Amino acid sequence: MIVGATGANGPLAVNGQAGSDSVLVGEGTVNADVANDVLPDKIQGAVTLSNTEEVSVDDSPDSTGRTSALTSSSITGLTTGPLSYGTPFIVKVVGGSGADRFSVTPGRNDFSVDGGDPAPPASPGDTLDVALTDPVVAEGAALSVNGNSNGAWKFSNSGQVGFTHVETLTPAPISVSLSPASISVTAGSIQQLTATGHYANAADADLSSTAAWSSSNAAVASVSPAGLVTGVTAGTANITATIGGVSGSTPVTITPPVSVTTQPSNQAVTYGQTATFTSSASGTPTPAVQWQASTNGGASFTNIPGATATTYSLAPTVSQSGSQYRAVFSNTGGSSTTNAATLTVNPAQLTVAAPSPTMTYGGQVPTLVPGYSGFVNNETPSSLTTPATCTTTATPSSPVGTYPVRCSGAVDTNYTFTYTPGTLTVGQAQLTVTADNKGLVYGAAIPPLTYRITGFVNGDTATVVSGATSCATTATTTSPASGYPITCGGGSLAATNYSFAFVPGSLAIARHPATVGYTGGLFFSTGSATATNANVSLKAQVVEQANGAPGDLAKATVRFLLYKSTNTAMTIPDAVVPGAVDSSGNAVTTTSLSSDNWTVVAQVDPANGYFSAPNADPQVLTVYQPTIGIFATGGGWIVDPSFQNIPVAISSSNNHGSFGFVVRYDKKGGPQGQAVYTFRGANGYDYVIKSTSWQGGGASFGTSAVSFGGKANVTAINPATGLVVAALSGGNYSYRVDATSGASPSYAVSVYTPGGSLYHQAGTAKTQIRLGGGNIVVHSH
Repeated sequence: MIVGATGANGPLAVNGQAGSDSVLVGEGTVNADVANDVLPDKIQGAVTLSNTEEVSVDDSPDSTGRTSALTSSSITGLTTGPLSYGTPFIVKVVGGSGADRFSVTPGRNDFSVDGGDPAPPASPGDTLDVALTDPVVAEGAALSVNGNSNGAWKFSNSGQVGFTHVETLTPAPISVSLSPASISVTAGSIQQLTATGHYANAADADLSSTAAWSSSNAAVASVSPAGLVTGVTAGTANITATIGGVSGSTPVTITPPVSVTTQPSNQAVTYGQTATFTSSASGTPTPAVQWQASTNGGASFTNIPGATATTYSLAPTVSQSGSQYRAVFSNTGGSSTTNAATLTVNPAQLTVAAPSPTMTYGGQVPTLVPGYSGFVNNETPSSLTTPATCTTTATPSSPVGTYPVRCSGAVDTNYTFTYTPGTLTVGQAQLTVTADNKGLVYGAAIPPLTYRITGFVNGDTATVVSGATSCATTATTTSPASGYPITCGGGSLAATNYSFAFVPGSLAIARHPATVGYTGGLFFSTGSATATNANVSLKAQVVEQANGAPGDLAKATVRFLLYKSTNTAMTIPDAVVPGAVDSSGNAVTTTSLSSDNWTVVAQVDPANGYFSAPNADPQVLTVYQPTIGIFATGGGWIVDPSFQNIPVAISSSNNHGSFGFVVRYDKKGGPQGQAVYTFRGANGYDYVIKSTSWQGGGASFGTSAVSFGGKANVTAINPATGLVVAALSGGNYSYRVDATSGASPSYAVSVYTPGGSLYHQAGTAKTQIRLGGGNIVVHSH
């Protein structure tokens, strides 16, 4: 380790030891004692070693087992530049004596010698011997320390070694390169070049300040000793840098300066047109262009983004009038600016046309929207600073006529405005003349056809209308039920501020209301005990309601709906028999029916267009096979249920219905006998229903059942006086009795008015009422 070395030119500090990085630092003359033969791994600064002295070498082992420690040295003429670890340098050794050897500690490989024999150690443990008396480390050989700080340089044998001269030499590069690789400047411009030396160990160094610089054509381009190139005139030359006999060069092109060849001219346009400025310039390479604009009279200019062509176009606004424009041309050799050209922008002409709308008398004045012609740049009224507004003298109450419309007030710096007037026309309002709807029943006279007028405005009434109109319909007194139009029109209706529209009405003819009742027989014999069918005469009567407008009953049609006894739902009839109606309202038809208890319902055909009536009360029509030698008797009472409370409710204190009958066939096979039924009404009268004939009737016998019917009178008696109440009495009623004998005898009676309506009913043929007292017997001879 070298410690506290002192030279003639100042102190020398050496720090480090074997096994760690060591650094030789300082500048001056070294006359030092060296122990443990440790040499620095890094050299920093410029060092001069002088005063040649002999070097003694002790080959006795040191404490680490090393031998040949260098004990003293005096070396003259060793000069180094700023070197860092791993930097190559050259050692020249002159003189020396003895057989001492320069070796590397076994197991180390910390340095290399290039350019001479012997070669560096091939592997750890090898020894490199150098005979100092014969300088085999020749001049120009390169020695580099490789960075392993654990190695030590030392002599291997004792003896005196004399160094007469040791010095470092700057190494020569193997090649030189210049940057930039090529340059192009204009005459009068300068450009710095850099020379870089490249060494065999791949190290590079900036040699710009030490190289010798030259130009192949100084009349075109000159170069300074530091590599600064100056363009003289247009042309080409090569610039060369030489170091230690090694050279590098780069081509230089000197171009002429940029020159403007075309100046831009002033431009005057109208808003909406395009202003175009054109300029050109010469130069090599072709100069780039950048247009600039000034809005302060040329005091300052700013670049226009994207304006980099020789022609610059814009669609200016009036606010840009007075702006100046110029072009700046530039290339690598310099730039040149054109004169400034002035832009003048005149406003465009915009015509504002007042609208000519219409309105109706009494209506709202329409929004007056002006029309525009002359917009440019796809602008619209909303583009204006202030759009025009329009007014008129017309109001909702203005009478029919024309009124002026005028527009004004448009403002925008890019336009001048011309206005044209318009006209608002007030037209007639429309009055609606609507025919009044009418209604009547078939057969009634057509009523007077009237109308109403609506749509008046501004507080007007019908007094502003003069004249009248007429209305008509296609319906007549004989038209069937339907809807018929009523139309109004023509006539002399007139009003200054109104026109007229006519709306039709409707005349609705309803079917004439009526009633229908079944008036035919209820019993029909097949004629023999073996026959299964009977010809049945079906009758019904249609009675129109009295409403002062009698219709033609012959236009009514009747249907007889027939249901078998097994058709309990009675939703679909088993047979439908139509019947024509005469002018008196009577319908008669015949059909063949099988033996059964048929339910018959008379109905005015729903498709009939003249009369309507609810269905007649259903009645039971019996087709039977006559049986000789049998008769039936009965008498007693039932609890009358007061079905539908007709003709009146049953007395709550006496709700009994009393009956008695005897019925048989005579020798000719026809029915004979009598029947009576009585009940007390809630009005206190006694009602007596007594058979009078077998007209339209008959009798049907079973083993324990009997059904019979015919004509009867109804007599109402006041029990308090015993007198007949004539208003509640009458004849030509029809009746039907159904009774069953046996352990639980039962009874039912149905009575119908002469018109076929149900008058009174207690039970039905299918639902008889059990007797409260008395008996019923079916007798066989």
